[in-house]
Amino acid sequence: MSANNSVNLIGRLGKDPELQYLNSGTAMARFSLAVDRFGKKEDKKEPIWVNCSVYGTSAEAAANFLGKGRLISIEGRLDTFSYEKDGEKRHGFEVKVSDWKALDFKKDDGGAPADDAEYQEEPAVPATTEYPF
Repeated sequence: MSANNSVNLIGRLGKDPELQYLNSGTAMARFSLAVDRFGKKEDKKEPIWVNCSVYGTSAEAAANFLGKGRLISIEGRLDTFSYEKDGEKRHGFEVKVSDWKALDFKKDDGGAPADDAEYQEEPAVPATTEYPF
């Protein structure tokens, strides 16, 4: 049996995506995604924070259209990295996003939500689609 590295998550952005350009000129956006996990008491939700990165035109679209609190779905693969902090080698993981979809939008499309009531459902738009504007 072959292994498959595939991740699909739905959650809310913890902050606005941070857009930067690599030395190659490729756009890269990073954001954190809060995914609900139910705690020991079934009524209490506890977030799992997942670091995500997206590249190319999808990164630029994410930086332009997504903001803190937006509900999105992501599809991608899990990747690991290592770094050194205080002389100790540490490891982490992030999702390399290949596709994302906004699952809600603010009526005035002016940024982060104040609460869920300000949102309504919108047809999902794949991040890899070329935008006509």
